[in-house]
Amino acid sequence: MHRRLPLLALFALLVGPSLATAQEPVPSEKNPLVGPIEEPPDILLDTSDGTTALPDEARGWETPPGMESEDAVLFLPRVVFWVPTLALEVAFLPLRGGLYLVDRYKLIPRVERFLYWNEQHTLGWTPVLFYSSQYGPSVGATVFHNSLLGHGEKLSVKARYGGRFVQGYGVSFEADRFKGSRLWLDTNFSYEKNPSMLFQGIGTPRSPVESAYSQTRWLGLMRIGHTFGPERRSWKVGAMAIFNHRTFGDPPDSVAEEPTSEAYDVSEIPGFEDGATTLEIGGSLVADHRRTTGLDSTGVYLEAFAGGVPAIDDFTYIHYGAEISYTIDLYRATRLLTFRGVLEAVQGDDDQIPFSELPRLGGAHRLRGYAEAQFRDEKAALASVEYLYPVHASILGSLFVDAGYVANEYSDLFDLQEWKLGYGGGLILGSSDAISFRFQVAYGDSLHIYLATDLAHAFRRRSEQL
Repeated sequence: MHRRLPLLALFALLVGPSLATAQEPVPSEKNPLVGPIEEPPDILLDTSDGTTALPDEARGWETPPGMESEDAVLFLPRVVFWVPTLALEVAFLPLRGGLYLVDRYKLIPRVERFLYWNEQHTLGWTPVLFYSSQYGPSVGATVFHNSLLGHGEKLSVKARYGGRFVQGYGVSFEADRFKGSRLWLDTNFSYEKNPSMLFQGIGTPRSPVESAYSQTRWLGLMRIGHTFGPERRSWKVGAMAIFNHRTFGDPPDSVAEEPTSEAYDVSEIPGFEDGATTLEIGGSLVADHRRTTGLDSTGVYLEAFAGGVPAIDDFTYIHYGAEISYTIDLYRATRLLTFRGVLEAVQGDDDQIPFSELPRLGGAHRLRGYAEAQFRDEKAALASVEYLYPVHASILGSLFVDAGYVANEYSDLFDLQEWKLGYGGGLILGSSDAISFRFQVAYGDSLHIYLATDLAHAFRRRSEQL
């Protein structure tokens, strides 16, 4: 019913003036019974104590309704975001029309019957779609079971092709409470072959040379630990191990960028000529205090890790990082404001840190508006602000600003005048349980378009990001 309210409001807007200007009926010979309309008397209602009262008095308010303290505090943010909200409302009117047709013809239940293989919607498959203006489209599919052992254990098998993948395969298993216990498990094993990865030097040089290289990668991740607290206010603490084996080469002839081996002296790039094999061992902490994990998510999410790489293949260094996001409710869980901060760093001798393991910025996950991995160095920081507002029951509009920088030392990292800015907006589709689709347009040094069925946090599913 609420989806038809805009139509009812328009009807009232058109018809209301004619009703307001209608003349009062007067007596006539044909209709002598019509007389002046009198105001109806106030209606008295019986109350529980046997007395009578006017309707408003009979409500029994303990505290009469009025402006609350949080309304006063949030008045200015609501005013500031009113103009962009109005502009986006107008821009998304055609989208609302399309969503009306989705509801009218019950397309979502039909799609659900196609994707899910059981009535509980725990077993099924989903298409995987990702598009970026840097790599083009990639497609694939994920087969999943979201309650494998009856306590929310998630098993998924994924395959991808196209775009940044010649081929890519992975299998993962996640369990916050394995078989109903407090055991936390997170594993991921994958293989991927990437035809064209961007390399523009290390650091943020004023005139970087764009180049491309190919990569073949085997990866395994395991985190095991203990879950504390209830489901929506949980803490997960445990140990982690990440195995990475990468080999590099020249990209296909069809790639427009110059091969990295010709643009740079690759003997000076650690790990490029002979590949890089690392085993990182350390600890991990996840604190998820969000009210939900979907569109109306509010609260705090924190993920941090610290570890080291022993010298098993000429490489050894320390690696640590943290991400924190906080979403506040500006107005009744319909207008949200998210703040996000990310810090990642490696520490060690420059020639003992593979270039592929340096923290990076750029792309759909970090610093939108710039090419993926456009910036890399030993230290990386990112800050982001995003405003979300409802377009439909299952769609949010977004406006965001990202800022970030990479540097070799902390003293240079926090020179805010040098930070790179990216900004843009888009649409987010999902439910109260999960985000399932994003479309975003961002501008930094050039225009970038992202369309994906899954955009993760900076460190969520680290095996897919690092």
